[in-house]
Amino acid sequence: MQYIIKYHLGDNLAVSRIVEGENKEIALLNNSSTENITYEDTKGVIYRFNMSDVKLMTVHEYKNPTARSVKGFR
Repeated sequence: MQYIIKYHLGDNLAVSRIVEGENKEIALLNNSSTENITYEDTKGVIYRFNMSDVKLMTVHEYKNPTARSVKGFR
């Protein structure tokens, strides 16, 4: 499954990334175990920060905005 992890860095500053994981807990653990986090978002922006600067991490299921269900189809 895909999840969105938000790294809260304080003072209304946060960055988000889409990750894969079996469940929320595993997705969170797999993306917080290194000292430095580096990733590229869907717009091509590369982020790098130190986990010691992260105040809080939140995770929720990613719902693809382009996937839509049509009545009568499964």
